[in-house]
Amino acid sequence: MKSSFFALLLVCAAAPVAVQGEQVGNGTIRLFSNKTGPGVASGATNAGIIQIYIDDQWGNICSNQTTFGQREADTVCYQLGYNGADSFGAYGAALFGIDTSAAVIKDVHCDSDQYQVLSQCHYSPADSNSCSDKTDIHVTCSTTDIWGDPYDGMVRLVEGSYSSEGLVEVYCNKEWGTVCDDGIDDDEADTVCVQLGYTKSFKWDKLPIRGNGSQPIWLDNLYCGHTDKTCIGYCQTCPSKESTDCSHGEDLTVQCTYNKASFEKGSLRTTCTGIEDSWWTFIHIVIIAAAGLVGFILCCLCVCLSFCCCCAAGAKKKKKVINTAYTQFD
Repeated sequence: MKSSFFALLLVCAAAPVAVQGEQVGNGTIRLFSNKTGPGVASGATNAGIIQIYIDDQWGNICSNQTTFGQREADTVCYQLGYNGADSFGAYGAALFGIDTSAAVIKDVHCDSDQYQVLSQCHYSPADSNSCSDKTDIHVTCSTTDIWGDPYDGMVRLVEGSYSSEGLVEVYCNKEWGTVCDDGIDDDEADTVCVQLGYTKSFKWDKLPIRGNGSQPIWLDNLYCGHTDKTCIGYCQTCPSKESTDCSHGEDLTVQCTYNKASFEKGSLRTTCTGIEDSWWTFIHIVIIAAAGLVGFILCCLCVCLSFCCCCAAGAKKKKKVINTAYTQFD
């Protein structure tokens, strides 16, 4: 599955606008190449001119060496599913051929090395006066994927045409599995996208992609309506065993987008790590606290009962003494 996912990341045909009928999430990234150059392997899916989908069109990133550096190149590769960039530079046409797309953004600058998608970074609209094919930025990503060291509750999208869409897979119990779409609404689909760095989903359950029969279905009836929508780990923790109430025909797919005007800015690479452990730690603390409270209450009850018994015994003894005194007096 991993190889087929990476094979779909490279689009080898120039297209200044989306194909008619194609619906792509804002901020989606792809790499363009129509030739093989020095250091570029034939058919490589991890290298090319960076193209980004902005305002209903595909376009290039205009080079500005003062802002676009290793951090920005790494972010592009993270978004594509790779573990950082090996190299980057301007004049991508020399290595990857000339495309017909104009530059759409420039002055890209990322404040953090923890961003997951390029749209989380700052940029400005490109202009034709200062941008040309000679200023197209290219990147060569590491061939190592970002899922080499997964954590419980980690999510990824696979088998989509772009890295912003696909079958939702979640990592639980040392294995990647799918998510059942029972009970899924915008809240849950949005949470998946936010965990991946986007701001929301614009479609879910619209892609004809399903998991294979050997995969477990980990999550069922996922609900994020009243929780922090940055990570699905806040909605539901990994179960001890797979769901038996769903089939792979009910596997969830999502298509993510990034809205710069959105209040939600997307999670960072480390936002959702350790949530499962933190959640169980919280549960253990609550259980211990509850047990301590129950113990304290029982202890108080025992003290009260003992005091009451002592008082009752004392009163009974006093009454007996008084009765004896009255008897002697008579």
